Amino acid sequence: MGETILQVFFDQVHEIGKARSALVAKRGGDWISWTWEDYGAEVCRAARGLRALEVGPGDRVVILSANRPEWLFVDLAAMCLGAAGIGAYPNDLSDNVRYLVEHARAKVLVVDTGEQLDKTRAWRDRVDTLRWVIVLDPEGVESAGKVLTWHEVLEQADPSLLPDSVLEEEARRIPAEQLAMIVYTSGTTGPPKGAMYSHANLLYESQALKTILVRDEQVLTTLSFLPLCHIAERLQGELVAILAGATVHFAESLDKLKDNLAEVRPTVLLAVPRVWEKFYAAIRAQFDAATGLTRLLVERTLSAGTVVAHCRNHGVPIPLLVQAQWRILRPLVVDRLKTALGLERVSIFLSGAAPLSRTVAEFFGALDMDIHEVYGQTECVGVCTVNPPGAIRFGTVGLPQAGCEVILGDDQEVLVRGPNVFLGYLDDPEATREAVDDQGWLHTGDVGTFTPEGYLIITDRKKDIIVTAGGKNVAPQNIENILKTYPGVSQVVVTGDRRKYLVALIALDPGASDALSAAAGLSSFPVEVLREREEVREVVQKYVDEVNASLPGYSRIKYFRFLPRELSVEAGEMTPSLKVKRRVVEARYRDLIETMYDE
Repeated sequence: MGETILQVFFDQVHEIGKARSALVAKRGGDWISWTWEDYGAEVCRAARGLRALEVGPGDRVVILSANRPEWLFVDLAAMCLGAAGIGAYPNDLSDNVRYLVEHARAKVLVVDTGEQLDKTRAWRDRVDTLRWVIVLDPEGVESAGKVLTWHEVLEQADPSLLPDSVLEEEARRIPAEQLAMIVYTSGTTGPPKGAMYSHANLLYESQALKTILVRDEQVLTTLSFLPLCHIAERLQGELVAILAGATVHFAESLDKLKDNLAEVRPTVLLAVPRVWEKFYAAIRAQFDAATGLTRLLVERTLSAGTVVAHCRNHGVPIPLLVQAQWRILRPLVVDRLKTALGLERVSIFLSGAAPLSRTVAEFFGALDMDIHEVYGQTECVGVCTVNPPGAIRFGTVGLPQAGCEVILGDDQEVLVRGPNVFLGYLDDPEATREAVDDQGWLHTGDVGTFTPEGYLIITDRKKDIIVTAGGKNVAPQNIENILKTYPGVSQVVVTGDRRKYLVALIALDPGASDALSAAAGLSSFPVEVLREREEVREVVQKYVDEVNASLPGYSRIKYFRFLPRELSVEAGEMTPSLKVKRRVVEARYRDLIETMYDE
């Protein structure tokens, strides 16, 4: 293998060629494929087009687009020219896109639609560094001023003057230490910061993850639906895919995820906890609604599957009676469920970007779907610990990956050192010094502990730790993760810093109103009605009481209130990677919170 992602990329282009698809996307309702040979040719075409726009070493290209092949063509093309690609969240507001473009001093902005172009209308001529805005799908868009269509960009570069072979040769000469990519953080407590990666950073992390994702001789087939601007999807859909010679399918949208899974039937599924929670709620609701023999089969399956999952991951024999049950129950329940979901070919299930509830992880494990929870952050190229195949420990984020050191500081903060620690924040040396100390340790801001086996458990963010009026430290995420596994509960925010007790804000799930209505003994009502019903408050209170019984007195939830709606990215209450902006929520619902202390 080469020393940079680009070297590996062109090696795969030549070795795999037309033998299989590299990228597959829906166009006009049909799946269209690009072979690995096509992939290489399109990257070179894009590089010629960007060079004609005078993009070169040190420049930045921002991509504001849904996941699609052109996203990767542009990103790799920029990399080939010594520039750095930067992703913007497709659902970001205009001001946020402007901040990113200005902060990165981007020369080119690529957008996918006229709607995204409209986000730039008020400011694109006021950003001095921005030379061009390129529209991938130019329907209804006219070229004018800084605006060009993708077709125009590709047509203005003559391949006879700059052959693919020359572009490839130049790309292969780029040193491993050079800046290759910038990924902006979510910005939960302030403006996003641009984390800079070298080619060496990217190659190390991709190689480390490839050992987990690639099993036997099976061709890695993925479904790309998490935003490519997030490092998690960048790793799966671009970087690891290059090393593995994978086939990446692009989901039409998150709303079409269920249909696309059934069509693609991937071999690997990467999702954030919020997606796994949605799957869990839907499956759990079906199971809870089952009656008679079906209900008995489900209960026996979960009981036997829990034992099988434990044995599978601890390397111990399955008891003979459970083996016999599992041989009957697996094809009747588990295999049918997997096939219905489009997951029967998946050999690796992954979760990252935020803590996954142990309840959710154990539930899927009992259904023969072991979720490998990983841990990391943008500043260490996304991953530093992984639950290895055949040795998953539910409730942990795994073991440090090879070549990466993970220790705990004096205050239990997780510290990371290794080839995946980033180059620093773009134009922010002070924040870089705060993040990485003189010994090269990345201070993650997360609090954790190790099990006797060396598995890491993340307890919370340092900044999120609640200190009660009695001086007790409480990690709210653990409590929140337990509470939101209740059917019908979508989101939970626990608060109470410097107060005499803890309280919670709970958002109900509009998609689970039937289950919640049934639990409360009501006819089916929408959540707008259920929030106001005393019967619903009582059933949720009963579950809160059950959770409280397992907690120390100082970390119990004394009161809760239902939020008027789910928290959202659009309302500024969650980051685009679906992390709750705790301080924003506490400020916005201060009056509601105070009613729980007035009592």
